[in-house]
Amino acid sequence: LFADPTLPLVIDLGCGYGVSLMGLCYKRQESEDEEVNFLGVDMKTKAIRYANSVSKRWDIATHCAFIELDALSALRWARERYLGPVRWIMCQFPSPFALQDGSGGNCQLPDLSTFIVNREVILEAEALLSKGSLDGVRGLLLQSQVEDVMIAMKGLVDSTTKLRVAPDPTTVQWGAQGDSENVVPTEGWVS
Repeated sequence: LFADPTLPLVIDLGCGYGVSLMGLCYKRQESEDEEVNFLGVDMKTKAIRYANSVSKRWDIATHCAFIELDALSALRWARERYLGPVRWIMCQFPSPFALQDGSGGNCQLPDLSTFIVNREVILEAEALLSKGSLDGVRGLLLQSQVEDVMIAMKGLVDSTTKLRVAPDPTTVQWGAQGDSENVVPTEGWVS
């Protein structure tokens, strides 16, 4: 997947068409910061094909790849097979809406047993982030535009893991040197 599979890795779960991840990768390549690999994960074939084709056109495919997998399988793959450390795991704006059985309606809050951010995914993310040694900041980013969904995801992380929300959002910058306790911003960043 990557030219150098020992570089730190950023994983975007539910990446869709990969726009955020490609933007991070492209901006990162233009900077003097350390090299990083970016992996987008989604279950939509068309989205993954699109993201990979744009990544090739932008000439970032050696550091930015997209695979069609569910979140849990992708995290297990990274823990078992990726040679480098994982710097960030992101899940940005997962859709909280799910069709209810035959009703055609939807619900505001996700069923946390089947939602992309569920107990197994959070535990696998925690295991993956604690794998190996890595200087600098690392963590888990969960974002939602729906307050109730963010509260539910934060509650799941708080009740399932030893990850913590950092007190100061100004402490995180790409390539910043952090302590081994992984300092991250409060607005959705958990570590």
